[in-house]
Amino acid sequence: MSLSAFVSFSYLALVLGILAYGFTALGKGEHKPGTPAFSRAVDAYTERVARTIAYLIVLTILVSAANAVSRYALNMASNAWLELQWSLYAAAFLFGASWALKGGDHVRIDIISSNLPIKARNWIDVFGHVVFLIPFCVIHLWYGFDYASRSIQSGETSTHAGGLIYWPAKLILMLGFVLLLLQGFSELVKRVAIIRGIMPQDGTNELTPAEREALEAVEALKSSGAVVAHGAPSVTAPAKS
Repeated sequence: MSLSAFVSFSYLALVLGILAYGFTALGKGEHKPGTPAFSRAVDAYTERVARTIAYLIVLTILVSAANAVSRYALNMASNAWLELQWSLYAAAFLFGASWALKGGDHVRIDIISSNLPIKARNWIDVFGHVVFLIPFCVIHLWYGFDYASRSIQSGETSTHAGGLIYWPAKLILMLGFVLLLLQGFSELVKRVAIIRGIMPQDGTNELTPAEREALEAVEALKSSGAVVAHGAPSVTAPAKS
């Protein structure tokens, strides 16, 4: 087996192993009361996979450092190891995107929504998931299936000498969008459950950035010796020695 094939299949086995390991999280973890069973399962799986696959960033750094040392100190270089860096980072990014969606850490446009009540923000999320996120993932999977299958059938490899076999990375790309789609459905189900009063607000839309900033300011005043009376912070002068 060539170095290119060894690195390609090792990468594929590593990522598939992490995806399989994610199933050990099912039935575990803490969830808000009233969280639908589907969302509990998807959320637990997403978090276990993302927390584990995040270590690929460390592996990427190690591979990058080793590649640099071999290139400049030993005058040895391999396109297989160079392209492995990109593939490892891509996997960490793809599966980390689902985790970011779960935690509400994705980019939001808060210019308007931050001034709206929580219920309105939840409806905006429902609209965004139904109209944008879910169709976006479906389109990628619809066209990406043929994209990946043609690569597998042809045994597509890198155009660079000694580069990786490409179809493992393209297969991982499709699996990343599958998980993002599942997490999108999970968030949609939770938003609907919250709107209907089946489960409590999960914190994603609980505070606006301005509200968080005000809360942080109050906490800072508390930690510095401020006195909070009737819900409003008041600063007391320090005693003279």
